[in-house]
Amino acid sequence: MKHFLCVAIFLLSLATRGIGQKTEQPLETQIKFDLALQGFGISIEHPLNTKSSIECSVGGGGGYEIANGELGYKYRRNYPAFF
Repeated sequence: MKHFLCVAIFLLSLATRGIGQKTEQPLETQIKFDLALQGFGISIEHPLNTKSSIECSVGGGGGYEIANGELGYKYRRNYPAFF
């Protein structure tokens, strides 16, 4: 079943490849600022070529803790978790 799903996704990606935009517009560098309940961040997306880009991010906020089978979220203003 897992093999079938992988093949189906691959074939679907090939089938939809020509549906996107037909015009070739150059990609531009974008800077993004994030502010949400889980924290804050800044990202920069830089084009590698005409069809792909790479994104680098940094930020900080609360941290997740998994212990004894429980998932917890802690936000301590003096000790934020950075990414």
